[in-house]
Parts: sequence; structure tokens; C-alpha cells
Amino acid sequence: MKLKPRDFFQDEKMLHILREITKSPEITQRELSSRLRISLGKANSLIHALIRQGLVRMESAKTSVNRPVRLYYLTSRGVEEKVRTTCLFLKRKRQEHERIAEEIRQLQQEVWESGVPEDEQDLNANIL
Repeated sequence: MKLKPRDFFQDEKMLHILREITKSPEITQRELSSRLRISLGKANSLIHALIRQGLVRMESAKTSVNRPVRLYYLTSRGVEEKVRTTCLFLKRKRQEHERIAEEIRQLQQEVWESGVPEDEQDLNANIL
């Protein structure tokens, strides 16, 4: 069963949620929203979307002081989706890196062609 395509921002946030859940199944939605710098409502919405898609399962438990907690676990589909999304994310970041590296090379060439002395080129680059 193929998942519906999402926008890149949504994929990135979901990947970060899957990664955080893998590291800390006991993470609260409040902690998750803080770590990912998203609203609590957005964290709740994304987690429930992952649960509906069968990528995450939630279990209720009690702490030693009898306080209820929710534990989140990746399902086997969740692990597969995390790997798939990680590969896509990595590919996109590499393309972005190559584009930025090319832009830096072009800017350095422009500075060199402008006749700025070499000892001042680094100083000018640090100002930006």
C-alpha cells in the first residue's frame, strides 16, 4: 500500500518525529513539539497521522507513581518509511549542498575577477 505523497516540509517533520520516537519511545508530545520547534497541536496532528497510516503505534502505561504515560513505537511499516524518507531527505540535502557549493564557487570567482587583493578576499567573505 503506497502512502499519499506529502510536501517536503511535512516529510521532513514526519522523519524527525520518527527519529525522535525511535530514540525515545516515552517522549511526550510537549517534548516533541519543543525539540522540533513546532506547536503542540502540530505535533499531536502529525503523531495521529502517523498512527492512522500505520507507521506508529501508541501504548498506554503507568509510571512508578501511577501516572499515565503514552509510549510510541514504530511499526515495521514505520521503520520502512523512516528508511525511505531518510534516503529521500539525504538525496535532497546533497542536491542542495551541491547547488550551494556551486553558488559559492561562482561568488568566489566574481570576487577574484573584481581585483580584490587575496588577503582582503577572506576578510570580505567573513563579513557576509
